[in-house]
This record gives sequence, C-alpha cells and structure tokens, in this order.
Amino acid sequence: MSTPPAKRLQANGMARWMIRRYVASFDGLSREVWLLALVLLVNRCGSMVVPFLAVYLREERGLDPLAIGWVLAACGVGGVVGSYLGGLLTERCGPVAVIIGSFALSAPAFAAIPFCDDTVSLFAVLTLRQIVADIARPASAAGATLFAGEAHHAQALALNRLANNLGFSIGPVIGGLLAQIDFFWIFPANAAASVAGAVFAYFALRSHLNAASARTDETTLADIGRGPWRDGPFLLFLALFALGELVFFQMVTTLPLFWSEQLGLSKLAIGGLYAVNTLLVVTCEMPLTSAVKRYRPLALVAVGAVFSAVGFGLTPLAGSLLGAALLVAVFTFGEMLSAPFSAAYAASRSGESRRGAFMGAYAMAVSAATVVSPVVALGLYRIDPALPWWCSIGALSVAAIGIGFLARRGGRAAVAAA
Repeated sequence: MSTPPAKRLQANGMARWMIRRYVASFDGLSREVWLLALVLLVNRCGSMVVPFLAVYLREERGLDPLAIGWVLAACGVGGVVGSYLGGLLTERCGPVAVIIGSFALSAPAFAAIPFCDDTVSLFAVLTLRQIVADIARPASAAGATLFAGEAHHAQALALNRLANNLGFSIGPVIGGLLAQIDFFWIFPANAAASVAGAVFAYFALRSHLNAASARTDETTLADIGRGPWRDGPFLLFLALFALGELVFFQMVTTLPLFWSEQLGLSKLAIGGLYAVNTLLVVTCEMPLTSAVKRYRPLALVAVGAVFSAVGFGLTPLAGSLLGAALLVAVFTFGEMLSAPFSAAYAASRSGESRRGAFMGAYAMAVSAATVVSPVVALGLYRIDPALPWWCSIGALSVAAIGIGFLARRGGRAAVAAA
C-alpha cells in the first residue's frame, strides 16, 4: 500500500526540519574548531586496542578478571600522569604541539604491545602508552575552548566528542573484524592510525603551533595563583564526577566481559554495541547540546548521571543483544548530557591563561577513575557478574545528588548564559 501524499509531505517536512536543526547546532564554531575535530576523527578511526583490551587479556593472555583489573589500573595510573603532564605542556607549548607529539609517540607503544612476553613488560608498555595517549586529552579540550568563543565552549567540546565518537563507531567494528582473524592485527592498525592523526594534525593546524605562547605575557599574578587545586567547589565537582566515571569506565572492562561471557555475544556484536553508543552521540549530541545549553551545566550533568545509573544498573536484566542495545542507548543519553557540560564547566572556572591547568585537572579526575574502576569492578565481577551493576546504581546516585547540590549552590557556568 502506497503512502498518502499528505503523509509523505508531512514526513519530508519533518525530515527537513530535523536536518535544519542539526545544521544549526553547529552555528558559531570557528574553522580552527572544525580542523581540530577532523584531527581527532582521523586518529580515533583507528581506535581498536582499548575496546578489546580486556577481551584480549582474557582470551589471548589467559588472565583472570582481577589480574585484568590490575593491568587496566596500571593504565589508569599512566592516564593520571599523562593528564597532568598534558596540562603543563599545553600551557607551555600550546595544544596543537602537544596533540601532534602525543599521537606520534602513541604509535610505537601500540605496536609493541603484542611483543610483550611477560606480565611485567605488558604492564610497563600499557602504562607508557596510556601516559603518552592521555597527554592529548587536556590539550584537545583546551584547544577547542581556546579556538571557540566563550558562548560556544559546550558546542566546541561536543564537536570534539562527536569526532571522537564517530571515529570510535568505526574503529571497534574494524577491530572486531581483525580480532576475528587474529588479535595481533589490531595493534599495528591502531599504530598506523596514530601516525596518520599526527601527520594530519601538523598540516591542518601548523599555523597554530604556538597558540598558547601568545598569551603568556598577558598572564597576571592573579591568574597564576588561581589554579585548579585552590578552587574548592571545582575540586568537589571533580571528586563527584570521578565517582560517575568509575562506573562509565566499565564500558571497556566489565561490560564487554559481561556481554561476551553472560550474554554469549560475538566480538562483532560487541563492536556493534559500541557503535550504538557512538552513532547516537554523533547524530544526537550536537542538537541536544544546542537545545539545552541555556540550563545550568551542573544540573545537566546531574540529570545525565541519573540516566547513566539506569543504563548501567539494569545490565543484568538485558537478556539479549536487543536488550543490551536499549540499555546502551539509555546510558548514552546520560553521557550526552554529562560529558560536554562537565568539560564546559571545567573550562568556565579558568581564564585563558590557566585553561591547560584546569582541563588537565579535569582529565586527571577522569584518569584517576580508570585506576580504581577496573580493580573494583572486575573484583566485584569475579564475586558475582551482576554485582558491579547494582553498585553502579549507588555510585551514580551519590554523584547525581552531590552535583545537583553544587548546581543549586550557584555552580552556573558562563557558557550557559549564552
């Protein structure tokens, strides 16, 4: 039966309206913000190692869940160190130089992983890789906010996430196909993508290699004294946000193990579930960010934590690939509210001269969660595969209540005033 003309016209009109809204959500972003997002996209398209690392350590290396937790915790320590160094280097060298260096040095670290014959060398290489990779984390966030006007911080950060997630919707699928053939191939493929990202970053943004140094002479004594470690409300926010990140990091630890061992999903199906997350971010986060940016950022982060609590907490009830995909969609909505506005709040607490330090502290909080999360979550998983998810509800509830309290106490960031 053919569709009536009136309904076709109505559907076409709705589609055009949605496309216009999607395009309008990018308004106001500078050329440099777009180039930075393209750089991140190129690098992220090769993200194959991280989403399959827990499965690789389990199947290829024969490690039990708790041992995998300690290996991933070592990566988390590397992330804390890398984020701290990234904040310092971004203030001194500029975000573009730091991003290029991070991508270039990540390549040999990725390539070396399958050649580590013992657990000690594996610990060392994975930790070093994480240090080098996470140097780029505060640099990319600082670059997005430095290249965008203050009213567009949330949009610029959301565009960064769009690029990362679009690449991450491609990388794990390719990684799943390569892992089906032989796990070895995901490591040189990821290394090649890192080199490609570094080369593209140099040619796309080389005119901004010294973007940070132009402001060095304008830094005041007040700017120097007002660092992130003297900002009480910001530190409380970081602690609460890190609590939520303890849960979210399970996307690359207990969640793929649960999907594989409890639901019996294939590696390709697991890659497809990651793609659900990333494709939703790619298609929905920018319009969502544009639509809700008038609200207080911390209030949005708190609401996002509630959705994440539902999405992660009900994992034992998934029962099938479809159920798992629905829960991924729920916690992805929470992520889309929390991630860009938490980073925008962090940026709003600093002046331009201290942007690297504040974004470095924000990235350190995320990385610190990756130290604790694998040990705790995989330890709980070893006791009972359902236990990490019930605990996730409690952790995210505390985070939501605490961040909501901060929002009520006047944590409105400047970006929301636009």
